[in-house]
Amino acid sequence: MIFAAMLHAADADTLQPVTVPSGMQTQPAPPEPTIPPSPDNSMIVNFEPPLEALPQLTSLADAALPLDAYRLSPEQAAIRNPVWLKLEQNCMAGFGLEGIVGSRIRDVPSQSRVAGHLSVVTAREKGYQPTAAAPPVVDLPVRTKLFTSADTQAATGIFTGSLTSYQGKPVPQGGCRQAASDIINAGVGSFALDPSDLAFSSGSLTTKDSRVLRAAKGWADCMAKAGLSYQSPEDAAQDPRWMAGERGSAAEKTAATADAQCRVTSDLSRYQVAVESAYQKVLISRHQKDLERVREQIAKQVENAVKAAKTA
Repeated sequence: MIFAAMLHAADADTLQPVTVPSGMQTQPAPPEPTIPPSPDNSMIVNFEPPLEALPQLTSLADAALPLDAYRLSPEQAAIRNPVWLKLEQNCMAGFGLEGIVGSRIRDVPSQSRVAGHLSVVTAREKGYQPTAAAPPVVDLPVRTKLFTSADTQAATGIFTGSLTSYQGKPVPQGGCRQAASDIINAGVGSFALDPSDLAFSSGSLTTKDSRVLRAAKGWADCMAKAGLSYQSPEDAAQDPRWMAGERGSAAEKTAATADAQCRVTSDLSRYQVAVESAYQKVLISRHQKDLERVREQIAKQVENAVKAAKTA
């Protein structure tokens, strides 16, 4: 996901408020231009679109989906996100309260990329433990000065704009969060469409597609032959035994290895990626103009960040 106002667990590049250690506080991520709801009928695909050749999945990169082209890329996020947060904290520093309250950006990999590929070798060695590098986190600077609960309360008011002034100094309208957002979003305008809505729709359609369901049955039958009873790869990966802390156990490695092998023999992962790609192409064709505009708006955000970085 690319915008602060559009939180979606499956999206990459999310501006997401999370708990910050060492007494620092976070607030909801910077506000974005208002995004009107998409018409429901434009998200409905009541037919199964034809498939192109099934992709060869040798790495997570092979699970790329068509909508990725209209979302904030990792390279763009690496430029925009740190500048965005630095602008917030520069504003807070003007009140002597930096490093207390702010946003935190955690880039979350696409669910399709995570679920689409599982190496047999890796599964045998590590089970379901993540093997890709951890998503980058852009966090608050470490505050070296001591601060009190009163400082935290004041910082929250300055950040959100609930305070209009502090110690005689005016607070920007909407607070430091809005001030930073205004710089990043200068000339961007309102987003007519959230690509995450399209991605959510394509994901839902994929799980119900007869071709994926057929491959999923083949996967479950394959797992059953290995003595394992799971309805889906997600069920296997989220088995309470390893989710509760028994990571890397012999049982987990056995299940993960069988899972990886069965994904290959059933072609489940290949069908998942191919089918979701087909649905996304249908949705893109319906929203091409808006998506092209979104891509331009993302580029403008990055351009603004590059300019702001020179003086931030």
